[in-house]
Amino acid sequence: MLILLAIFVGLSHAALLPRDGACVTGQLECFGSCIDPASDNTHCGACRTWCVAEPGRPAAACVAGRCMCPSGPACGWTSGPGFFCPDLSSHIGHCGACGNACASGPCVDGTCTTCAGTFCASGSGGSCVDVLSDAAHCGACFQRCDAASGATCVDGACACPAGRTSCGFAFAQQCVDVLRDAANCGACGVRCDAACVDGACCPPGQEDCGGLRLPSSIHLVRSKYVA
Repeated sequence: MLILLAIFVGLSHAALLPRDGACVTGQLECFGSCIDPASDNTHCGACRTWCVAEPGRPAAACVAGRCMCPSGPACGWTSGPGFFCPDLSSHIGHCGACGNACASGPCVDGTCTTCAGTFCASGSGGSCVDVLSDAAHCGACFQRCDAASGATCVDGACACPAGRTSCGFAFAQQCVDVLRDAANCGACGVRCDAACVDGACCPPGQEDCGGLRLPSSIHLVRSKYVA
C-alpha cells in the first residue's frame, strides 16, 4: 500500500517522455516519463527511490533529491529502496538514529536495552520474555501453547493435563484427546475420514466402530427419531 501510494504521488508529478526522447535539463527519465528527481516522491534523487509514510507517522518528502522527515533525514527500509520516518525513540531498527538496530532488547528512549530473558522482535518493537514459562513464546519466540485447550508452558515445552497430548502445527500447540480426535487419532497428525474411537479410525461410512458399527446414514436416522 505504501509503495502504491508513493507511485501514485510520483506519477501525478511526472511528464511523458517527449517524442525526441530527451528530458529537459534538471529532469530524469524514469520508465518512460520525465521526472524532477529533486522533488519526486517516487524517484527521489534516482529512479525508484521512494519517500513514503507509515501508519501513524509523518510522511517522508523529497527535498532537494533526498527523502526528508520533519525532524531530519528519512531512514531507509531494511529491504527495498524506500525511506520513511520512524519513531527513533522506540523503533528497534532505527533506535536513536537511522540504521541503529537493537538485537538483544527493545529500544527505550532512543537507546537499545538488553533483556534479562529472550528478546522477541515484532515489527518496529518487541518484548522481553521467559521462553521457559511464557505460553505465547514457549521454547522460542512466537511458539504458542493454546491456553483454551488447557496447554501451559513448562520448562520451554507445551504441557497438557493428564489424558491429553500436545499436538500442533508450525507455531501453535494445543492439547487434544488422541483417543477421540479425528484430526489426531492415536497420534498427532493422524486424520480419520470418519470417527476416531479408542485411538483408531473407523472405516469410511461408519460413525461408531466401537459399538454397533452402524453406517452413518442409519446412525443419523436413529439419532433423529430415538430419544
